[in-house]
This record gives sequence, C-alpha cells and structure tokens, in this order.
Amino acid sequence: MKQLKKVKTKREKAKYPALDPTLNLKTRWEEIMDIGEYFFDLPDEAKEWMNKFTEEFVCDKLNRKNLKKNLHNTKKLKKACDDKNNQRNRDVYTRAKARGSAVYIEDLNKKDSAILGLDEYENELNEVESKKLNE
Repeated sequence: MKQLKKVKTKREKAKYPALDPTLNLKTRWEEIMDIGEYFFDLPDEAKEWMNKFTEEFVCDKLNRKNLKKNLHNTKKLKKACDDKNNQRNRDVYTRAKARGSAVYIEDLNKKDSAILGLDEYENELNEVESKKLNE
C-alpha cells in the first residue's frame, strides 16, 4: 500500500505561527496583536522564545506528556494556561466579536438608540451631572 504524504499547512510552514494573527483563531487576535508592535525589533532567539511562550500561554499548546519540555513546566503553570484558554472560550463577548455579531455603542445610530431608550437615559444622566456641577 502506498503511503500518502502529509501536506504541510500554512501554519506549519510559517516561521512564527503563534505570533501571526491570520494563522490563529479570531478569539486570540487581541492578545497576539499586543505583541506585534515591538516583536520585529527583537533578535531571532527572543522571537523563538516569544513564539513558544505564545503557543503555550495563548494557544494552550503544551507537551502534556512531558511538562519539562515546556516553558510552563509545572502543574500550576499548566493549569494557568488551561484556565486562561477556558475563560476565553466561555466569554460571550469574545465569541460575539469573533463571529462579527458584537454590537458596539459607537455603531448605534440615533434610530437604534431611540428604540433602546438610550436617548432618555443619556438625557437623565446629563441632568444629574449638571445638577451636581451647579451645587
């Protein structure tokens, strides 16, 4: 029987896949984007370390059979990685942003805000604030 060659994915071909937002889940983008600003100024050794750290801490990709090969090499550190990943997966707002269905207040127009009653609420807040300032 003929062996099939495993095709390398785009993520496997990349040099630092954990630090490339386009090669990760959308729920992880925010954490990865924070790293990207100064990442390119680092030497290669530091980039490799940062990629490994991000793979473990953000992506929760650990060597679970041999913890000593990980940067997060204790049960407590491994649990911290797992907990962070589970928190992100449970977060409704993060999942809505990833789907593109999150509603931001800045995006609401006057008609939408009137339907939700935000205009009245905002007016009440303004009145309270102006009373405080006049006292």
